[in-house]
Amino acid sequence: MKCLLNVLLLTIFSVYFVDVAVSAPRRPLRQEVVVSPPPVSDDVTVNFKELPVLDLIRAVYGDILKVNFSIDPALASRVDPVSVILRDSSKKDVLAYMVSLLDGLGILVEDRKHYLLFKPRSANFGHDVFIYRPHYRTVSYLKELLSGLFPGGGFPKQSGSGSVVGGGNSASHPSAPMFS
Repeated sequence: MKCLLNVLLLTIFSVYFVDVAVSAPRRPLRQEVVVSPPPVSDDVTVNFKELPVLDLIRAVYGDILKVNFSIDPALASRVDPVSVILRDSSKKDVLAYMVSLLDGLGILVEDRKHYLLFKPRSANFGHDVFIYRPHYRTVSYLKELLSGLFPGGGFPKQSGSGSVVGGGNSASHPSAPMFS
């Protein structure tokens, strides 16, 4: 009888605990959170309004593009305000735009294998001397063609010297080029 009572109790308890276990809501032992990585893109958005040019260089080249660079001490006093808006541009496009922008501001970007050097552009940049040597036209033809531009018959006087360049034959001025 005792055995029958044990079997009966065991059956009742097993049915009760199985029903409780099945009917109770199950909590997962650990929650898995699926985080999707941000889309991989090399596109950069730059949006600065009236930022000093040196701060713009530090922000774009240092913080955004992660490029090693050095700024010449001669540029330390530059505080030109610059506004830049570039949306969804590749890093290559941003670099090209920045070089062009800085060139317009008189700042030269020099690539030195392991870093970029920002320095002021030399004062005589764009003022190279070019001596034209005619190949297909005669000097007299070119002189007649250009005579309307110079009503005095030659180039104006240079400041600081009293000599007139041009206007006469090439032997009259020692630095005048010899045409063949």
